[in-house]
Amino acid sequence: MKLKDIDVTTNWTLQVTFGNNGIGYSQGNGSMYLDNKEVASYAMSSITKPNSPDIASSRGISRIRCSSSYDGKISSLDGTAAVYELEQDNEGNYTAKFWEGK
Repeated sequence: MKLKDIDVTTNWTLQVTFGNNGIGYSQGNGSMYLDNKEVASYAMSSITKPNSPDIASSRGISRIRCSSSYDGKISSLDGTAAVYELEQDNEGNYTAKFWEGK
């Protein structure tokens, strides 16, 4: 993923609760890091809607928080909000688009 022209790698976990209408509501946390080992954390919330039995779409937002101990590249992401669109299949494969704001 690229935010503010910085390549970041992410790991995240979401908990999804499905309503009677088939719509899923999720919240989770993650971490992102750069090749030089700088780390940031983020929280995310989304709404998931099944498009078909095999594909689901999610729309959500991630809010990035960085440790004050970093003065490197990743500190410039502190406070950034990333809005995303994600398509995922039953195998866990996904594609995502991100838009950033501050």
